[in-house]
This record gives sequence, C-alpha cells and structure tokens, in this order.
Amino acid sequence: MTANLITQAIDETFTPELTIAFKTDSEKGNYIAIENLNQTKTGKITETQQIPLSQVQTQRTTSLTATAITASALTASVILYMFKKPPTPPEKAAEKQLRKLIEPYKELIAKTTQKPPETKTTTEVESLERPR
Repeated sequence: MTANLITQAIDETFTPELTIAFKTDSEKGNYIAIENLNQTKTGKITETQQIPLSQVQTQRTTSLTATAITASALTASVILYMFKKPPTPPEKAAEKQLRKLIEPYKELIAKTTQKPPETKTTTEVESLERPR
C-alpha cells in the first residue's frame, strides 16, 4: 500500500505466510492442520508538519503591502502625467504660434540680412497673391 496524503506519506507491505496440511494421526484421525502463521509487515509512515514562522509571514505581508503601495503610486503618477503634462516653455509656444501664422505665406516672405527700417509709410497693394 502506497499513499501520499497532505501531512503524511504511507509506504507499507504486508506479507502473510500460512501452511495448510492434510494430516492423519492415530489419536486425532484425519484433520487439516493450519500451522506456521508468519506475517511480515515492512514499511514506513512519514509524517510531515509545517511550522509557520511568524517573522516570515510578517515579512511577506510587509513586502506585499510595499509592492501594492508602489504599484498604485506609479499608476497614479502615470495618470497624472498623462492628463497634466508640463506646459511648453513660452519661447517654444511663441515659435510654434509664429510658424502657424507664417505657414500659408511662407512663399511670399523674403529673408533679410538686416532689420527693416521703422517708418510710418503705408503701402497699398492690390492683393497678396503672386503674379503668374
């Protein structure tokens, strides 16, 4: 018989030996003799006990708690970053706005090497379209 239980393992062998003989005796007559009953029982029963250590359980609980807190804080940080990204610096925002304004007219705008003079002269034009 072999069995594995939760707390113990059983491994046993039982071997009975019995001699049955038909005999004749002057006093008893014919009879059946059952003799030499021998039995062999070998095996082992191994019992296992688990002894929980309180400090190990405390360390597991502390570790799980720290992991849960860290994971939730990381999740909250990612969500806050996604919804409240830091604002772009004013210089970059101004450049972006200027590029957006210039984009439709970039073929008409000429690059200069010096700053144009400041005058109060107004020039009237018929249209801003390029001549063809």
